[in-house]
Amino acid sequence: MSSTFPATFYSRLDDSFNQDVVTTIEKSMKRHTDNIMCFLEGIGSRVSQLELCYYNLNKSIGEMRSDFVRDNKDADFKLKSLEKHVREVIKHLIRLSHDSPDDSKILLTPMSKELKYGTS
Repeated sequence: MSSTFPATFYSRLDDSFNQDVVTTIEKSMKRHTDNIMCFLEGIGSRVSQLELCYYNLNKSIGEMRSDFVRDNKDADFKLKSLEKHVREVIKHLIRLSHDSPDDSKILLTPMSKELKYGTS
């Protein structure tokens, strides 16, 4: 230490410097903390939007699944009904072929062509 300045002068300079450093660090930490909080609020908002989209998507999938099951049941019922009618027609045609073989050939020939070529 120099004799020009007393030791208390240096002590006050150190205290003043330390206080300035602490103040600068606190301001910087507050600024960074505010930035982080703003960033986290933005993320929270996006997560909320994502949750809402997920809920709506899940709801739509559930409705679609219900519609599909219902439509499938309707289609199954219609196919079973159609199958029942086709079986009845076949049963009658078989009976007819046993009763009069010549008439059944006339009836079955156009029907077999329609079934073969897919015409109606």
